[in-house]
Amino acid sequence: MSRVRAVRRRPVVLLVTAGALVAAFVIIALLSTVGTDRTITVGTGPRGTLAYASAERIAQGVAERGIDIEILVTDQTSDLINLLADPSSPVDVTFVSESVDPAAYPQVDSLGTVYRLPYIFATWPAGQSITSVADIRGSRIDVGPAGSVRADFIESVLAEFGITADNTTFLYLPTSATREDFEAAGVEVQSTDTQDARPFILDALASGELRAIPVPEAGALNSRLPSAQVAEIPYGAFSLSPPLPTEPVPTVAQLVTIVANDRLSPASVYAIVQELASEFSPGTAYSQPGEFPNFADRQLPSNIYAVEYYSSGAVPWQFENLPPVLADSFLGLLVLGTLLLLVASIYSIFLPDVYGLWTGILRPRSEEKYLAAMEKSLAEGRELSPRDQSRLEKILGQHEERDRMQARAERLRPHLK
Repeated sequence: MSRVRAVRRRPVVLLVTAGALVAAFVIIALLSTVGTDRTITVGTGPRGTLAYASAERIAQGVAERGIDIEILVTDQTSDLINLLADPSSPVDVTFVSESVDPAAYPQVDSLGTVYRLPYIFATWPAGQSITSVADIRGSRIDVGPAGSVRADFIESVLAEFGITADNTTFLYLPTSATREDFEAAGVEVQSTDTQDARPFILDALASGELRAIPVPEAGALNSRLPSAQVAEIPYGAFSLSPPLPTEPVPTVAQLVTIVANDRLSPASVYAIVQELASEFSPGTAYSQPGEFPNFADRQLPSNIYAVEYYSSGAVPWQFENLPPVLADSFLGLLVLGTLLLLVASIYSIFLPDVYGLWTGILRPRSEEKYLAAMEKSLAEGRELSPRDQSRLEKILGQHEERDRMQARAERLRPHLK
């Protein structure tokens, strides 16, 4: 009897098993192909720079959302965007402040401009006679580490004043250079930013040993160098006691933008832009509250998920409540679930009729065909093959079950009215 029940259940069991296997296969395929990043590599400048400090703080916040960040440090910051665009490079995200040709980086998107970085021209005691940028001609100036964005930008700014390596000594001192290295190199003019990685330079600005040179031409530079922005070093920015500088100093700046390659998954983008908003929206001495993040730097296309978040301030439900890998697969899983519900609905509506067609019409004809073939074989003196025996057992089991059901029904016949 158990064999008979197994025969009846077999089509349904097989159907359910097949459906479960298909669903499992599709889910595994979705989870294995979705571009969720468990570890993101951020390329940045040396330790001590604003970019590095920002990357560290972003890493802490993103880690709380299940994504780890590794920081790749280099002095040659102008090469970071090339690493970002290189498929063989581990860099997923980096900081950009230089001019960028979007046609050369079609796979790079902007996650938002996050701050304005002012640059400072200042004189060491050896260059105290220099009072303007034009006076730098013929001096010895540290423009920053070779291959850095700062060095490239400073050289571009100086070139607008006719100051080049042909008439001025450009020094490319690394971030590891000490005060003694600067003295040995005879540096007269220092180019730096408000977050220089070398503490002795910031100390020299705070003590007044380094004297900032005003750049009132910053507005005119902006029309010549798209990456040059107008900025102002506030009164007392270097020191409050005594106040240094003693008055606001006009200068040039660059907008710093976070960019990512298009391999970055939506969950990773949402995690990062939430931290960018938290980190950079409060405002600083060089920006107003709520000014950043924005898309002021329009050199590269804006990432659609970043645009959505900055405009609405909201994160889609799945990215807020699900682990990254499930959040990135959510729409695919939703489509799969909808298809399975559709299949289940079709099954519940149409399969009973199909099953009835099989059991009421097609199966008896099939049984008649098999039985006739078996009778013919026996009439010709041949034994039933193992396959025929299996079919016969199945037919007998089905008829025994029908006979049993018929007997039960007959016992109930007297109760008909």
